[in-house]
Amino acid sequence: MEGNGGTRPAAADVRRRPRQMTGAGLRGPWLRSLLVAAIFLTAGCTDGGSAPHPPSAMDVTLESPNGPEGALLVELDGTVGSAETATGHLFRHQAEGRTQLLLVLETAGEIRFRLGVPDGASPPDYRIIEVSGPDDRLRDDLSAYRLSFQPPGEP
Repeated sequence: MEGNGGTRPAAADVRRRPRQMTGAGLRGPWLRSLLVAAIFLTAGCTDGGSAPHPPSAMDVTLESPNGPEGALLVELDGTVGSAETATGHLFRHQAEGRTQLLLVLETAGEIRFRLGVPDGASPPDYRIIEVSGPDDRLRDDLSAYRLSFQPPGEP
């Protein structure tokens, strides 16, 4: 303890106890959505909600057999020029010729978003990875879920 007046222990004597995480601070209706969003953010996702409308676009709607939903994770073949939504939060990750989109609504409802696509492009092939219901629980069976692709402004 030389040089510090004997009032503080040497650096080697200081032991830090790791903080313990308990489940109590992590509960809530958005736990699953936040965890998925955190995974995407650490993988280099970008928030696609602020992009301007592209010259060519497609409106995409999740067709759900269960009515209102809380979140969608979908993988599209190819890269997407832009992705945006008027409701909720949209995150995008592009790698190896695929684009993953995570859309999380603040209040359960119809999941809709707009994709920027090259002129004359057809709808991309896709795979629905996860859907979360209004209770923030993942749906067990995704076989009846579909994405509907329409030009902007069409029903």
